[in-house]
Amino acid sequence: LVFDRRSRAGVSQRRAGLSVNGTASLPNERGLWIQVRSGAGSVSIPDWLSAIEDRFSTPAQPPASRRTQTEEPFLRGVQVTADQLTLGQQRFNQASLRALRNLSHWAITVDSQEAAGQLLWRPTPEQSQDGSRGVLVARLSRLWLSSGPSAPGPAESPKLTALQEAARWPSLDLVAEDFRRGKTALGRLVIDAAPRPLENSWVIARVGLENPEAELVGSGRWAAKPSTGSETRLDLTLRLIKGEGLLA
Repeated sequence: LVFDRRSRAGVSQRRAGLSVNGTASLPNERGLWIQVRSGAGSVSIPDWLSAIEDRFSTPAQPPASRRTQTEEPFLRGVQVTADQLTLGQQRFNQASLRALRNLSHWAITVDSQEAAGQLLWRPTPEQSQDGSRGVLVARLSRLWLSSGPSAPGPAESPKLTALQEAARWPSLDLVAEDFRRGKTALGRLVIDAAPRPLENSWVIARVGLENPEAELVGSGRWAAKPSTGSETRLDLTLRLIKGEGLLA
């Protein structure tokens, strides 16, 4: 950890760099920048972001009555380079992730063998009373998911119940230009969905897959059920463009 604090013309400027498995250096701009490098093993994206938010986002802030809407957060950015990043049961190999924190959101760039593109994560405001869980907007050039669950790691978390899953899902606006499941190339994926926290459900306003052979569009609802796990209902429309290609 390296830290520098200077005052110019009555204005205090703080710069800090924190490195995990590397040498820390001061950033060119103000605020705290965190670098994480991982060789062997994997890095859990949710665990790291939660830990960073808990440790570096809230301390040393003035009371809300003294904060202004334009005050910049001290934590400004996170850079992660890892042989493997994990998100749920999906693994992303040879991955790099750069997250820039702004007043109301995180701007994230990700690049790996399985996914590449830009994301915007807007956390739920502290004063929110509707139980919302934030908004995730993703524009990806590729999203290649494994055909089944990844092999469990040595410290993998227990599988969540449907109600636990429902409690952590955000609103999602996702477009992936090249979506694959296993070895199957499915085309362009579009998902527009939002949770209904009081109902433990997720309303899917639009889901779509488009490729040269066909277009599949629809909407629906996913709901957690205390006794039966979960229930999914989808209303889908399939439009064939090249039927022979779809059946090949």
